Amino acid sequence: MNPAYVNDWQITYLFAITNKTTDTQLDNLVKYVSDPLKDCDGQSLVVRILARNNSDSDWMTDVNKVGPYLEQLRNDEVLIAGDDHTLLYGNDKVTYELVLKAVSSAPHYNEDVKPPRVTLLTDFVSDTFVTQYNQTLLPLLERYDFSIIAFTQEAYDGYKSKLAMKSSQIINDGGYGYSKELKMCEKPVANVTTIMLIIIGTCSGVMLILILLTVLYRQKYMWMRKLK
Repeated sequence: MNPAYVNDWQITYLFAITNKTTDTQLDNLVKYVSDPLKDCDGQSLVVRILARNNSDSDWMTDVNKVGPYLEQLRNDEVLIAGDDHTLLYGNDKVTYELVLKAVSSAPHYNEDVKPPRVTLLTDFVSDTFVTQYNQTLLPLLERYDFSIIAFTQEAYDGYKSKLAMKSSQIINDGGYGYSKELKMCEKPVANVTTIMLIIIGTCSGVMLILILLTVLYRQKYMWMRKLK
């Protein structure tokens, strides 16, 4: 971790998606991940995306770059290959390798910053990851805010039943329904004091105009009486 980012919320996405997904499903996945990050624009956070074949976005300080980066991950080099029922030989370990790469070193962040988040994006259950999670990964993951977003019902049910994780850490988005997007950052809300000052200022301005109009009307009325 770059020491320059110790004051930033560090978010890592692990792209463990198979080639069974359609273009429409991948489009929804991109929206599911990138749209909520737009609410974080201008806030102190950095985002990193890891995929197979050592694909690494490095830390992105501009959240608006996350969507375009995810979109180009749909090529055969990063999607995990499999047939209709199983992954091709050797591909089951990809999920474990991505998680290990993300959490193998201790996180560095200041106390007033949210713990680094690592989110696994996946549409299948990796038996290798399940085994290693229960044997070696758990102590490493405890240092991070780790969660899984399952884009198929099978992945959700499988991980929920096989991993010793809180139910809130495994999110079900079976069917790639990006309408269920997770909130990442609260949108900035105008300060209550500022709002009150604006209201008071507006009311004062209106009152001043009314008083001025009243004075002018009285002067005009007195002037008209003198003419008579």
